[in-house]
Amino acid sequence: MPKPPSPDRSNEAPHTGWKETYWRSVAYLRQGKDEAALACLETAASLRPDHVSTRILLGRVQVGLGQPAQACQTLEPVLAQYPDHESASLGYGLALFLAGRRGHALECFRRLAESVPDSWRAWNSIADITPREPERLLALQAGLRVLLDLCDRSAPEPRHLIACVDAYLNCRDAQSARRFALRHRAAFQDPCRAQDAIARACYFSGEFEPACAHKINSLLALTRRHMPARPSRPHLPARSTLQAVRQVAHLMRSHGYIPVALAGTQLGLSRSGAPLPEDRDVDIGLLAADPCCADPVDIVRTHPGLVLNRHARTGDRYLPVSHKGVSLDLFHLTLEDDHYLYGFSHHAGDIQWRVARFAPGPPDEFGLARLPPSQAARYLAEVYGPSWTIPDPVFASAIASPALYQVSPHARAYYCAHRARQCLLQQDQAKALALLAHTPIAIPLETAADPDLWTHPSAAGTF
Repeated sequence: MPKPPSPDRSNEAPHTGWKETYWRSVAYLRQGKDEAALACLETAASLRPDHVSTRILLGRVQVGLGQPAQACQTLEPVLAQYPDHESASLGYGLALFLAGRRGHALECFRRLAESVPDSWRAWNSIADITPREPERLLALQAGLRVLLDLCDRSAPEPRHLIACVDAYLNCRDAQSARRFALRHRAAFQDPCRAQDAIARACYFSGEFEPACAHKINSLLALTRRHMPARPSRPHLPARSTLQAVRQVAHLMRSHGYIPVALAGTQLGLSRSGAPLPEDRDVDIGLLAADPCCADPVDIVRTHPGLVLNRHARTGDRYLPVSHKGVSLDLFHLTLEDDHYLYGFSHHAGDIQWRVARFAPGPPDEFGLARLPPSQAARYLAEVYGPSWTIPDPVFASAIASPALYQVSPHARAYYCAHRARQCLLQQDQAKALALLAHTPIAIPLETAADPDLWTHPSAAGTF
């Protein structure tokens, strides 16, 4: 079997205009100008149709721009010549899935897992899209075994260590994830990443106090070298978001659930009739019209267009779902003392909200149950406070909502540090500081590894 050429050494003969066009596309991608990058990559691929890296990057951009059929055509020539090329196979399988060809996508990932023994990402991809729960669980375990083997080598790569912690968590073994992260702490070669991995493992096991301490340590260990060249500020694209909402809402209705907009989604619908564009995800609550409804996990797993987070299991209160790049958070709504409760997990002290019972009405144009205006206003006042009508771009309901109920202060502080860390990596220092103002546990910024990130307003935006 011929070995694919290295991206930086293949086909070194000069091609007029190709190099400039290719690197211009890379520059556009770093600037977030994906459409411009696509045009450059299409030109570069026409100039050098045999250049593997150009085709793989073009396929990736086409997938990101919602062109899976074109991505398949782009990547097929690479796989025809190099059937075991991991990056091309992963991109091709994803494109097949997004094009509605799940069976072919699974065949692609299974073939890759068999032909490339170190491809833990192939096993993860199988777990993401298979409709069969036994195969999904076996794939998660197989991916974990591959990663453990990679990490047992003399000098494991930090990315493999992080992926191994995630693999343990996806297998619902948070204690092993914590022991693994502690044992390999030095091998992470970065206290920021090591502390973050330990924090996540502690949080998943419901140990909120140590999780908080490690998350704060991770936040304080951030330095300029952690800042990405292209800050990512997730937002909800209007058209694909509404398509995703309709898809999920109608799916859940067909299985006996009443979907209701929650949190920022309800806020956006009440203000403008659409989800807030600056939100990172859509929040939907699920009321069971029939106590015998199938579990939402089983419904989502078997739907050909939806991907559920790898760690999700039947009976979970919270389900992170993706539909063609749009993130949706589904919450079970349970009734207690004439109030609805919903939250992240069954661990005592985890983030959860308690709001007065409401009466969902008929579905709106998206398939979500409408709340009467007075009940929608009451709900939003409970979640966001009496000033909910005034836009507040730094408000985070997991941190500062008046509706938080029986939440550990360490769980709240964990999310304060987590969200502040995300904001700083997005080079938004002002929002990071505003979030930290709500922490119930002191975070000593004066001990930060790089105080300039916090003390100079322009510092985080100049990398």
